[in-house]
Amino acid sequence: MNLKGKKETIYAFVWGLFSKVLSYLLLLILANLYLKPEFGRASFVISIYSLTFAIAFLGATNLFTSWYIKKKDCTSIFYFMSLLTAIVMIIWIAVSINHLWIIPFALILPLNLLNTVSASILNSKYRYDITQSNTNLFLAAIIILAIIMVPFGKVGIILAYSFGYVISSLRLIYLTRKDLWGIIRRFNLNINSVREYLLPAITVTLISFGFAFLGWFDSTILGLLSTFENVAIYGIVGPISNILTLIPLTLGPFLLTRVSELKNKEISKNVLKRVVRISYTLSILAAIVMISLLGVIFQIFFPKYVGNEVYVMILSIGILLYGVYYLVYTYTIGELNPGKGFAPIGIAALLNIILDIILIPKFGIYGIAFATTFAHLTAFILLLKKTKMLSENLKFLIPLIFLPIAFYMSYWGLIFIPICFLFLIKTKIFQKEDFAVIKRTIIVIFDYKKTH
Repeated sequence: MNLKGKKETIYAFVWGLFSKVLSYLLLLILANLYLKPEFGRASFVISIYSLTFAIAFLGATNLFTSWYIKKKDCTSIFYFMSLLTAIVMIIWIAVSINHLWIIPFALILPLNLLNTVSASILNSKYRYDITQSNTNLFLAAIIILAIIMVPFGKVGIILAYSFGYVISSLRLIYLTRKDLWGIIRRFNLNINSVREYLLPAITVTLISFGFAFLGWFDSTILGLLSTFENVAIYGIVGPISNILTLIPLTLGPFLLTRVSELKNKEISKNVLKRVVRISYTLSILAAIVMISLLGVIFQIFFPKYVGNEVYVMILSIGILLYGVYYLVYTYTIGELNPGKGFAPIGIAALLNIILDIILIPKFGIYGIAFATTFAHLTAFILLLKKTKMLSENLKFLIPLIFLPIAFYMSYWGLIFIPICFLFLIKTKIFQKEDFAVIKRTIIVIFDYKKTH
């Protein structure tokens, strides 16, 4: 059996699972050791900083990964991104003059660029297990400094994140130093190469903004239209629901690399369908487990935030839909045709903004949770219709009913796990061949370990 990329995907999943543990440990620290307003202000800045990555690192990592695999002119693209990074850095410094506590983020932008390019290189070689392990290093570094910097409030949080960016970037830069040097050793800025890259890169960037509005950028809007205390609450419930992105985000790099290599569209489309089926099945079963145990999770780990569990349930419905259309969108990038996702995700993002503005002032976090989930549903329908996959995948909407039922039944909701799984098999959302692929991959991995 060809294990190319499959072992690394399993390893990446394990690292990703561990990163979720670290993410929640970090949330515990920020939620319980820092004041809500301080945590809220820092979260607001972090969300904006993450947004600038899409502008500065145009098309990276996904499009640049596919570009690198297809052996196109990466040197010109690197220096073009370097120019954009310099511009963004100057703007960030200018803004920081009146808010000196955020200036560390400006100074480390060049390192983040190299980190992003390094991640693209590793992903092109199926080493997304390394890039995922680097996320753990990033989180561990933040946790250590966040504990030390508690007396400094929001400044401590920004310094902790900056420390995490620096440490994790240096590791990836070191691991890919030869490949990086191969790209940057000769200065070149071929306008034709940049022009060829620019259209799909701008498309990917605009779609990234769409994802941002559908995800973590919601906290920015919430900060503008509501209280920083609500931002802090959303800073807890959002990441908890986002644990359900672990499986699609783990499978995404494998799908991107595989599709970028394949020239037969029929085979690549079959790869996409199988990845989507496996991802959705595992994700919805995990969602039922998590939602059934939300009461216990909040009482043990987030006692200050008990009473906010319902927001996690609402957001989780949208996250499951996101997992499907994210993989479909990743497939279009591998084909260097991300424009298919522009209108669907753009419309969903615009709808999200409009609903946020209408609903947040009156309904607070209920409003933002509903807006986000409805926007994910819109993106799901429009993108799958655009790629002619909607009719065969509309059945993915039916099992979502298990989530609110499991939530209101509390831990008794766990009884719906086998019921849901049987339903997925009956409707062919999960197929025997999918189970066979998972089983063979795991068996061969253990056999591989025994012989090495």
